[in-house]
Formats: sequence, C-alpha cells, structure tokens
Amino acid sequence: MRNKPYLAAFCMILLVAALGSGCGKQQTIPEEETGFAEQSGEQAAGEEAKQSAADEDPEQEAQSTEEEQAEEAQDAEQTEEMQDTAEDPEMWLTDEELPDNIPNSLVEEQAGKTAFSSYEELIGYLEKGQGYAYVTLEGYEGQALLVADQTYEFEGSMAAMAASVYLEQNSTVRFSSAVGGQGTAYPIRWENGVVYTAGGHEVCSYFISEETQAVMVKDSVMESIDDDGTVSYIGFLREKNDFNHDEAIDTDSDEIFRDKMKEYDDAPVVSFTVAED
Repeated sequence: MRNKPYLAAFCMILLVAALGSGCGKQQTIPEEETGFAEQSGEQAAGEEAKQSAADEDPEQEAQSTEEEQAEEAQDAEQTEEMQDTAEDPEMWLTDEELPDNIPNSLVEEQAGKTAFSSYEELIGYLEKGQGYAYVTLEGYEGQALLVADQTYEFEGSMAAMAASVYLEQNSTVRFSSAVGGQGTAYPIRWENGVVYTAGGHEVCSYFISEETQAVMVKDSVMESIDDDGTVSYIGFLREKNDFNHDEAIDTDSDEIFRDKMKEYDDAPVVSFTVAED
C-alpha cells in the first residue's frame, strides 16, 4: 500500500512529460458518447428563449446588460490580481525554498532520498523485480542509468516499457526525466546514443540537451485522427541537441511517421538487469 502515492506521482510525471513533449496518444470521443450535442441544443434553445423574453421586456434586457457588465468587471479585476501576483518577486519560491525531498520515482521513495552519491548506491535500493541498465546518451559524457519499476521478458531480453533516467553531475546522481511507451508491445529501445519509446500512434526519441544537460526530446511524431476519420501527423524533429534546430511537423503524409517507427523497430531492446531481492 505504501507505493500508492508514488504511483500517482509517477503517472503524473509520465503524463506531464508526454503532454510537454507531444509524446502522448490523442483520442477523440464521439459526440453521442459525451452528450455534448444534446446539451448544446438545449443550451441554444434556452438562450433563444432568454433573448426573446428580453426583447419583449426592455427592463429585463437592461438588467441583463448590467449583470454582464458586472461579471466582465469582476473577471478583469481577478485577471489584474493574478498578473500582479505573478509579477511580485516576493510571491516566487527561491531555489532554497523549493522542496528537494519529493520523490520522483519508486526507488527514491524506497530510499527516502532524492540524491545519491553514485549509481551503485541508487541500485542498492532496488527491490525484487525492479531493474536497471546503463546507456550512453548523445550530449552527455559518461553513462546514464535507466531504472525500471517493472520488467518483463521480451524476445529474450528483460525489457521495460517505462523507466526513470538518472544522470551523475558534480558527484551527485539525480533524476532527470521519465520515459516510456504504451504497453508491453513497445519496450524501451536504444541505439547510437538515443533512447526510443513508442506506441500504436506515436514514436519518440531522447538525448541530452547541450544547454541544460538534462534529458530532452529529440523527435516526437504522433498520428492524430479527427471526428471525420481524417488522419494527420504532428510533432517535431530535432537534428541537434539544442532548442535552435526544431522542425515542426503537420502533414497528411505518413512518411515521417513510418520512418521514425522504423528507427524504433530497428533499435535493440534495452536489456535490464533485474534485482533479485
């Protein structure tokens, strides 16, 4: 039961990382499932009735106008207060005030700490079934450590569909990012300094930012299907590990998606060493 807070936090990390990078599956929900179309019709009828009544009663129309103006003034006041708060340096948290003991992963919860003196120390906190693997990443000197909460057998390797990436900097090992695919059919892969993840409708790759020395998305391509069944492909590509070489993608052609999915399929599956106890 102790892992429930972590699991919620880890799912949130994956969700935020996915939304932030474009690495997430886009789903559409038909109107008949949401009841949105029916509600919209009822709302439209109600608005027409209100307008008709207002046209017949000038006093009611004037009252409605005053109420709308009052609401607009209140919204403007709240917006101004929010802007003042955002611009007030006293409302900001300093580096010293930011909490540094919130676990980013299950192993950190198990260890009761978020910083480690070495990869070996971190690995020592792994429990049965968890796994680790060393990889090299473009933009980072030395090896990075992937830590998986769960592992499974896949084509002769002990694979993982999600992992936390740890980097060692200034003699301290810390969490950098979470990476993951969608389901056991899409294990984490690696080749030539790049980590790959994928799902049925997306593919992503990762390396290390030249500027921040943290994990950054290299390529992200997503297949999107609208209500009419029209398929399009969105995302971006990065030729280099900085923020000055982004190429946006928005096309009806699946060529780039197929090329990036082939890169994923051709890369070897990351083989994790599994903790026994």
